[in-house]
Amino acid sequence: MSENRATAIRPDAIQSDYRDFNLSFEYGYYTAVHKDYDADWQGEEDGWVGSHPILSSRTRTGLFGEIDAWHDEQVSA
Repeated sequence: MSENRATAIRPDAIQSDYRDFNLSFEYGYYTAVHKDYDADWQGEEDGWVGSHPILSSRTRTGLFGEIDAWHDEQVSA
């Protein structure tokens, strides 16, 4: 089994959710997509514009920190 394949099937990498974000692990990164995420084509100048962020981190703990920071920004805005 290659090193990348072993990394991709780690037990803590199973898809889950946290604070309205769907979490996944692929290609060495944990990724969080907001449950209400949607993207619209805004034309050639702006391209695709997402309604909510897509966050990523090399660690699960780091991703939770990114999500918490995003929520804190929303509260203070």
